[in-house]
Amino acid sequence: MSEIDRLRAENTRLRQLNNLYRNAITFAGHEWRNQLSLLNLSVSRLQYDTLNDQQQTLLMHLQHSAAAMLRIAHQYMSLAHVEHGVFQLHPVLTNPAENILNPVFASFAHLLADRHQTYAINVSRPGLLVWADSELLLTACQNIVGAAVRYSATQSEIMVDVLERVNVDEFSFVCSNTILTNSELQQLSDPFNCVKNQPTLLPTEIGLYLACLIINAHNGRIDFEASPSGKLQFTFTLPKRSLRN
Repeated sequence: MSEIDRLRAENTRLRQLNNLYRNAITFAGHEWRNQLSLLNLSVSRLQYDTLNDQQQTLLMHLQHSAAAMLRIAHQYMSLAHVEHGVFQLHPVLTNPAENILNPVFASFAHLLADRHQTYAINVSRPGLLVWADSELLLTACQNIVGAAVRYSATQSEIMVDVLERVNVDEFSFVCSNTILTNSELQQLSDPFNCVKNQPTLLPTEIGLYLACLIINAHNGRIDFEASPSGKLQFTFTLPKRSLRN
């Protein structure tokens, strides 16, 4: 066998392994999500039972843990589909605050409370709608808000602005910076990468890598910046609907 034939065979083998890996992630994520959904349903029903204070606290922790794991399972499934290129965007006009940002921050309510953090959402004009796949956009914003919550200071505020530009709609997330340099911040766009000595980021979370894939799939742009003034800023843009027809 020639060297070229050997390399072709090796390349074919690696593609097969890569497909097997993605299919395994999709299957595991699907089963994981189903089981966690059942767990969430069972936990929700327990709320109607008479529980003492300790039991109520344990139930609340169980709810938040199950919700976090369900979010991670969904991210793994989204990652497998986006990386594999087998998904299709299903863009719609969606309200960025009502349908995307408010549900995202609600999913981080427990972590925000633990860290004594608040948030504010400002939309440039009433009735502004953005053109995007709402499910994927929600996942991208979950990744970004997760990084903002975990890498910003406790007792701080996360400011979110949705701005209407000439050809794009812009999402900007600004928070205080405690540990990240610009170099470390850019590393967060690598899969499964987190900053050392940062114990609050779960190593199983995908991080900003998935957000980058999703925004790129929308033909948008995404940037991260750690400014000298001590701020972290995560910004992405989505083209207007008229530019994608």
